[in-house]
Amino acid sequence: MNDEEFYTFRTEIRKNLGRIIFFPENTNIYVDSIIQLIEKNEEVFLVYIKNCTKNEKTILTKVLNYLKETNKNRYIENLIEENL
Repeated sequence: MNDEEFYTFRTEIRKNLGRIIFFPENTNIYVDSIIQLIEKNEEVFLVYIKNCTKNEKTILTKVLNYLKETNKNRYIENLIEENL
């Protein structure tokens, strides 16, 4: 993993997290994008989640709750829960 991968990943995650706040009716679309990003870049996600801001953690908690409600992806759900 290099810096460019990390910053690109962080930018994409932040875009989707921000959209969840502004467009909650489309949460399922943005959560699917987040799942795909994490699946592609799990190593980068683990670094990101250890360094994310309080606001990002708050929104990731909402994503986690959504994943628990819908049972969309247990693996990603557990990954987020273990590292938050």
